[in-house]
Amino acid sequence: MDDFTWAHRHSDCCDLFCRRIFSSSRVCAAPGFPLEKITPSSVPFPSVWGYLTGAILLAAGIGLALNKKSRIAAASIGALMTVLTIFLYLLILILAHGGSTPEINEALNYVADTLLFAGAALVLASALPRDPDRVEKT
Repeated sequence: MDDFTWAHRHSDCCDLFCRRIFSSSRVCAAPGFPLEKITPSSVPFPSVWGYLTGAILLAAGIGLALNKKSRIAAASIGALMTVLTIFLYLLILILAHGGSTPEINEALNYVADTLLFAGAALVLASALPRDPDRVEKT
């Protein structure tokens, strides 16, 4: 298969995927999207947390995609997800402790999913090569 054919098929698949996901009205009406759970009222500045998280994830994603400072980008994603788990999702878990079993399961799911994502990002950061321009002191 020549490069043009592969690139053309890849482009068609990406186009189909994007049209299917982003133009479908069913995605916006899917249960849990957007998440029904809101940030607890005891968390100060919830919109700041959201914008800061989005900015960090966007910058780190661009860094990973362009392979520029990818080790730092992956480490920042892992650190951010760990901080979010400690300060936001553990609070949700503590608040759900006195609730029903589905609420506790949902809170445990938030904590487990976010820690799993954080761990995967940190493993990726440790597997990526160090910056070649950096000189280690011996």
